[in-house]
Amino acid sequence: MLHDLRYALRVLAKDFGFSAVAVLTLALGIGANTAIFTVVNAVLLRPLPYPESDRLLFLYNTNLKRASGRGPFSLMRLDQLRSESRSFSNLAGFCNETFNLTGVEQPEQLQAARVSADFLHTLGVRSVLGRDFLPDEDREGAKPVVMLSYGLWQRRFGGNPDVIGTSLALDSQAHTVVGILPPGLDQPAPDLDLLATNLAAFSVFTREQVRLGAGYISVIARLKPGVSGQQAQAEMDVLNRQYLRQNAGMVDADPDARLVGSPLRGILVENVKPALLVLCAAIGSVLLIACANIASLLLARATSRRKEFAVRAALGAGRADLIRQLLAESLVLSLSSGALGLALAFAATRLAGRINQLNLPRAGEIHIDWETLGVHVACVHRHRRFLRAHSVATRLPNPI
Repeated sequence: MLHDLRYALRVLAKDFGFSAVAVLTLALGIGANTAIFTVVNAVLLRPLPYPESDRLLFLYNTNLKRASGRGPFSLMRLDQLRSESRSFSNLAGFCNETFNLTGVEQPEQLQAARVSADFLHTLGVRSVLGRDFLPDEDREGAKPVVMLSYGLWQRRFGGNPDVIGTSLALDSQAHTVVGILPPGLDQPAPDLDLLATNLAAFSVFTREQVRLGAGYISVIARLKPGVSGQQAQAEMDVLNRQYLRQNAGMVDADPDARLVGSPLRGILVENVKPALLVLCAAIGSVLLIACANIASLLLARATSRRKEFAVRAALGAGRADLIRQLLAESLVLSLSSGALGLALAFAATRLAGRINQLNLPRAGEIHIDWETLGVHVACVHRHRRFLRAHSVATRLPNPI
């Protein structure tokens, strides 16, 4: 077999133009399939990086008559669920906001979120440095505190641990840094710079609007052990009717509204899932077309090698010897294409993780792992079997 591989290398090197076209064509197909599966695996298939992430729900308001999609919660609705719900072990609210960082050499607008004090506890994560928010820091009028994202900590403060306890001027108000968020935290937004407490201080609404039931809060809930999503939904229906009776006339007391809980992972990927699945199918078709094209080129090339096969047959080479030689050539092409395709996939996934122009959720988790390598090997194996079928189908040992 080693002799066949050495001879295959010499033959393919002699016909360098054909070999280069074949390897590049297959590498593009295999690399594209590996890269798109890497994205699909990270975004759609892999569980969220939180403990028991399948028990995390995203809660929202929807209008039964107008099919208005997902509406936010008011602070009053969130307080009702916290005090009266028995289906959830934790409920956390958040709302996206921006802060202007001033008092430094280079002022910057930061992407932030106001969250309830139990936000990280609901997700099941902890700070990597410093501490988490304390319950009393969530009250209106409490001293403003913030937690910095890992990326902002590295970018603006060089990873200096002494930043804990210092004060930052955000929107001209002093905020004390109490902790550093873990890297890769995509909630409530993938480009988050910091978290702040006190949902009632959200700058878009006045305190009066907040008291009247203005909706601006997104809610994440963690189901208690042994409680199903259907049980939690039934309880939310009861609490919703109770809230409407007790708060008639409030901004968010719409009689046609219903509280709904959906799995958090499904909510995060719903906008990109159809496009990724279509792209995955399209790239898979590209690989099949590439395999068919290269197989056709191999058959056409075999026609130009009639004299070679005739001479080898006359010297005593049997049909099995010639087929084994063709299989060795297809193996060399497959392995070369697979190696180059893996390099292209690695470069593409690194680029996708750094330049996230499609706003893919969980973009920071896109990387080639053992699952991706398994799919890559399967693509190479599928191509090799495809070429082997064409090689065996070639009329040998008779001259062709």
